[in-house]
Amino acid sequence: QEKRQIEKTSRCRRRRRRSRVTQDKGHEGNFMPFSGVYIMHIDELDQTFGPITNWDSIEIFHENFGIFAPEKPVSLSEDVSDFRIRFMQEELDEYKSATTLEDKIDALVDLVVVAMGTAFVHGFNWEPHWKEVFAANMNKVRTGDASQTKRKHQLDISKPPGWKAPNHKQYLVDSE
Repeated sequence: QEKRQIEKTSRCRRRRRRSRVTQDKGHEGNFMPFSGVYIMHIDELDQTFGPITNWDSIEIFHENFGIFAPEKPVSLSEDVSDFRIRFMQEELDEYKSATTLEDKIDALVDLVVVAMGTAFVHGFNWEPHWKEVFAANMNKVRTGDASQTKRKHQLDISKPPGWKAPNHKQYLVDSE
């Protein structure tokens, strides 16, 4: 476990260093100066960055465009917050209007990417928060009866008596 974390940290540093070097030298490799865009085919991702998680890809994307996460979690300015909310709503609306499976999956992935990007610009450490929510959600129950849920659908998952919410505060120490 510790070795994997060290390898991941080292990989992230190498990736950031490579990104900065490419940016500093201008039009080297596939980097387009002034746009912050790597022209990359999907098959080149692992070759360029090594195996990456979804969160790694969020970091790579934002840092590629000069958007860096704060050292510790912060509230967003009203302007940035409004922008991110409109952006997430746009992706949700795209899903709502999608008529093909291709359009639906594209909209869903875009929605998740924008939501994770919002967490990134807040400076949240995604993984422990994800695990907190996952653990709390695994303690919910499926009623199978639409009348017993607040969303009135048989597929809904509900909070049973005594259910405990995720404890995010432990990961937000010394924030703001």
